[in-house]
Amino acid sequence: MAAVNREHYEKRNTMVTLLAVADFVAILSSFLFAQWLRFGSGLFGEAAGLRGQNVFFLLAISAGWLVLFAILGLYRERNFFPVLDQLFRLFKAVVAGTILLLVLTFLLKADSHLQSRLFVGFSFLTSLVFLFLWRGFLFSKLVCGLLGKKGAGRRALIVGAGQRGCHLARYITECPSLGLDIVGFVDDKLALPGAKVGNLAVLGTTSDITEVVQKYDVGEIFLGIPSLSYAELLTLIDKCKATQLPLTLTSELLNVVSQYSSVDKINGIPAVTIQPNRFLEVGQFIKRVMDLILSSLGLLTALPVLVLTGIVIKVSSPGPVFFKQTRLGKNGHPFTIYKLRTMVSDPGDAVHRKYLKDFISNSQTAGENKQGEKLFKLANDPRITRVGKFLRRLSLDELPQLINVIRGEMSLVGPRPPLPYEVKLYKDWHTKRLQVKPGITGLWQVSARSAVGFDDMVMLDLYYVEHWSLLFDLQLLLKTIPVALSGKGAL
Repeated sequence: MAAVNREHYEKRNTMVTLLAVADFVAILSSFLFAQWLRFGSGLFGEAAGLRGQNVFFLLAISAGWLVLFAILGLYRERNFFPVLDQLFRLFKAVVAGTILLLVLTFLLKADSHLQSRLFVGFSFLTSLVFLFLWRGFLFSKLVCGLLGKKGAGRRALIVGAGQRGCHLARYITECPSLGLDIVGFVDDKLALPGAKVGNLAVLGTTSDITEVVQKYDVGEIFLGIPSLSYAELLTLIDKCKATQLPLTLTSELLNVVSQYSSVDKINGIPAVTIQPNRFLEVGQFIKRVMDLILSSLGLLTALPVLVLTGIVIKVSSPGPVFFKQTRLGKNGHPFTIYKLRTMVSDPGDAVHRKYLKDFISNSQTAGENKQGEKLFKLANDPRITRVGKFLRRLSLDELPQLINVIRGEMSLVGPRPPLPYEVKLYKDWHTKRLQVKPGITGLWQVSARSAVGFDDMVMLDLYYVEHWSLLFDLQLLLKTIPVALSGKGAL
C-alpha cells in the first residue's frame, strides 16, 4: 500500500506544480491584457507599445502574486474544494495582489504607464476574470481527473465512529477530489470484533492508532470526536502525532481558536490540520536571527522612550526604574525578566498568588473587567501607580523585555512566561505551553488580549505551538502594533 500513497503524493506534487505554472500564466496574461486595453487598444488615448522594462516588472509582480497565493493557502490540497471557498480565497489574494502592485509601482517608481489608475483597475478586473475562469471551471475538472480516481488516493483513518466521525466519512466519500480513501475508524466504545459503522470497519481503539496506521498504510488521520475536555483532546492529539502523519481535528473546543485565528472548514465544521514539522531546526534558527535583528532595532528605536519614561517613573514614585522578576522559560528553565516598574516599591505577591489560584481554577472570584470578562491580570490592582496604569495600557512596561530577547531567554512571539508559583497550579496539559521559548506577544495577547479564561488562553498558546511558522510570527507582530496602541488590555 505504500506505493498507493507515494502515487498520490507524486500526483499531488505534479498537480500543484502545474497549477502554479498555470496561475502564473493567467496572472501575467491578465496584466498584459490590462496593459493592452489601457495603452495599446487606442480606446483611452494614443496607442502605445509595450516596453521591455514593463514586461520585466510584470513578470516580477506575477511571481509575487504566486507567493501571496501560497501564503493564503491556494496551493494546499484541502483548499481546492469546495469551489466557492477556493474562489473566496482567490478574491482575497487578488485584492492583496492589487495592493502589492500599487505599492511597488509607487516605491520602485515604475514606468508612468504602470502607475495609471485605469491600468491598475483593469488589472484587478482582468485577473479576477482570468483566474476565476481557470480556477473555478477548468481546474476543478483537472483535480477530479487527477486525484479523484477511486483507490488512487492516500488512505485516511477517522478517530471516533460517532455522529461527527460518520459526518466526516460521508463528506470525504462524497468529495473524491480530496484524494482520500477511508480505511475505517478507531473508537474506544465500538471496537468489538467485526464491528462496523455503515460500510466502514472499526479497526481498534485509540490505543491501537500506531498499529492501525502501520497495518493499513494510513497517510492522514482525522479526529472526529466533538465532546472532549481539553485534557482528553490533547492526549488524543499526542497519540496521533506519534505517527508523524498529518492530523486534522474537528471539535467544538476549536471555537476559541476560530474566534481569533483563521481556520479551515470541512463542510462547515471548523477544522485544524497539524502537520509534522520536518524543518523545525532551520526554522528556529531563522526565528532566532529575526529575533536578534528586530529586537536590537526595536531597543535602539525605543531608547528615547525608555529614558523619558524612566525619568517620569523615578520622579513620580520612590523605587527603581526597572522591575525584575523570576519567570520560567522554555522547558521550565528560570530566568530574570525585565520590565519598567508600574507598581509601588515592594508590592508583595500574596494578592496575586490568591488571584492566580482562583483564575486558573476558573473560580467565580477571578477578576473581571467592566464588561464582566475574566482577566489574566488583576482588575483595579491597588498596587499599580498612576504612571503604571498609563504604561500598562499601552504595554510600554514590556519594552525592556527586548533585552531578554537579545539574551535568548525570550522570543518576540510566543506564550507569555509564567511565574514559578503559577506553574505549580497547572494541570498536566497546561505545561505543554512551556515547550517553546516564551514571547513578548502572542496569539492570545493580540486577539483576546487579557480578557479570556485561562484554559482558553492555554489552548490559544498550544495552537500557536502546533502551527508555528515564520509567517505566523510576522502576522502576530504586525497585529500587535494596533492592538497595543489601542490600549485594549495589556500584553
